[in-house]
Amino acid sequence: MTKWELGKVFDFSVLPKNTREEDIIAGCKEARAYNCAAFYTATNYYIPTIVRELDGTDIHIGVGLDFPF
Repeated sequence: MTKWELGKVFDFSVLPKNTREEDIIAGCKEARAYNCAAFYTATNYYIPTIVRELDGTDIHIGVGLDFPF
């Protein structure tokens, strides 16, 4: 298994309530750089940004419903 393939074992998340769009974009860049399996966020507000930033990858997008409850 290569380092690139190993990335698919991990997920990346940006979960703080005070997350800004810049944080989401930076998180997406890290998820792309490490070839993560999925990117998670705590709110669906940033889904359009995440879709745009992860376009062309096979990284799955997840959102917590009523996170952290």
